[in-house]
Amino acid sequence: MRRKSGVEKKMQITYQNEWEYTNIHVDLPIPYEEDYQIKMIHYNKIKGMLPVQGIGRDGQSRYTFRLENGMSMDKIYEEAEISGKEIEDFMEQLSVITEQIKIFFLNNNHIILDPKLIFKKAEQYYFCYLPIIKKENEPTMCEAFHELTEYFVKHLDYKDTEGVFLVSKIHRETLKENYDLKKVIETCKKDVKKQKQAEKQKRIRKIEEKKKRDEAQENISEKAIFSPAEERISTDKISEICKEEQIYMKESTVKKVINRIKGDRWGKWDDLITEMDGHSTSGIL
Repeated sequence: MRRKSGVEKKMQITYQNEWEYTNIHVDLPIPYEEDYQIKMIHYNKIKGMLPVQGIGRDGQSRYTFRLENGMSMDKIYEEAEISGKEIEDFMEQLSVITEQIKIFFLNNNHIILDPKLIFKKAEQYYFCYLPIIKKENEPTMCEAFHELTEYFVKHLDYKDTEGVFLVSKIHRETLKENYDLKKVIETCKKDVKKQKQAEKQKRIRKIEEKKKRDEAQENISEKAIFSPAEERISTDKISEICKEEQIYMKESTVKKVINRIKGDRWGKWDDLITEMDGHSTSGIL
């Protein structure tokens, strides 16, 4: 379970909507300290990371993130359900950004993995980075990510079998004390790919089996169709049976019986006679 620091417990989030963008203010109950991290983010324009500014006031810190035309994950899935494909995309983009920020000597643990502070615009996710001085015993990104998987579990589309497989896999993997997030993401992606292939093969087998059944049924129907000569013999045969059973039938009724046989509705002769008896026009001779 993720350990929440005192800072996170007292984090206050407010939104200020402007005409072309939204400012997200994150207030922390700690003194503001100017740090190289803000400059790194400002000058390097890291893809997928929101620009940030920081100020201090009354012994507290305010970090402001600017978002243009996006929506938080929390709002997107307030009513909707999240699919396996969306989770895959999110994991892929998170993996990329964690690798990118290492180049600029930034700390992965400072990426906020709270659904209220993860934003999406079109197909791109945007993250907030808290440029605070590293504290001892602060929660790690691995702990934060595991907590996020619990959010996925609650908002998952359970009709999406691939999504269920993916979320159960990552949730189980992130229960471990120490894990490599990048390896977990790569492993889960490979397992999902195998699962997709298995599901595809299963669907192909079902289609092939249905095709074989349809072909077999078609062959039976073709054999059940009489030639004109065979039809005459069958008509005579049914007439003989009718005479033996003392049933009178018009020729049109016999034709109907023949058509019933053609329609592949086979049965015992006794059942056939019972049906003919029900259609008799004159009764017993």
